[in-house]
Amino acid sequence: MAKCSDYCLYLGRKTKKGMNNFFKTLNFKAEIQDVDLTKRTVTGYFSKFGNVDSDDDIIVSGAFARTIRDNGPDGKNRIKHLKNHNPNQMIGKVVELKEDSFGLFFKSVMSTNSFGKDALIEYQEELLTEHSIGFITLQSDQTEDGIQLIKEVKLFEGSAVTWGSNPDTPVIDIKSMTYPQLANELESVVKYCRVGGLSDELVSSVEIKIRQIQQEISEREEAVIKEIAPPATAVDVYELYLSGFNKN
Repeated sequence: MAKCSDYCLYLGRKTKKGMNNFFKTLNFKAEIQDVDLTKRTVTGYFSKFGNVDSDDDIIVSGAFARTIRDNGPDGKNRIKHLKNHNPNQMIGKVVELKEDSFGLFFKSVMSTNSFGKDALIEYQEELLTEHSIGFITLQSDQTEDGIQLIKEVKLFEGSAVTWGSNPDTPVIDIKSMTYPQLANELESVVKYCRVGGLSDELVSSVEIKIRQIQQEISEREEAVIKEIAPPATAVDVYELYLSGFNKN
């Protein structure tokens, strides 16, 4: 059993490099190595080294080393295989995760739940053709031409994504929510953090959801009041809502 760490309840902190510690997604064309319907396994790559995303970020070799060691299948086993970055749609269990010269290789045993059954067939029929990872950046350097070289990440999940062409839309329902709805969603998630004896699976889902809410709030605040004040955290919005804040 596990419980949510303290940073689940405080979402506006900075990393040691001074970067905003926000949940981010990065998509690429899926490299599927093998789909075994009998063993219910899928092997391929969640991420490719040297792939430039829409924010001019590149993940470099070695960026996943520590997160695999700490949270991969041989560690705490908290890196999930999801569909469309939705923590409520766990489609498989990652049983092998490693870096090679190409990128982040994975092997997953697909779940026998409805999401896993559908995903296995969709992989087999090549309907799922893109992958995306959900992570926070821990260390990076910027090149002279503005490219951000991501050297270390904390990886939360790898997702099979239906529409990977829009990396700025990790979860459609969150993107469509108003501020009060985001606050209500946060309130529901935080309740889980305050319940003792949660399973590792549930803790991982809660952590991913909180990061997604934080990302959405940060992006909205940056766009609206970037010159007025720093981006609001999820906790800020929740407290404002409780005090009668009704911004739409």
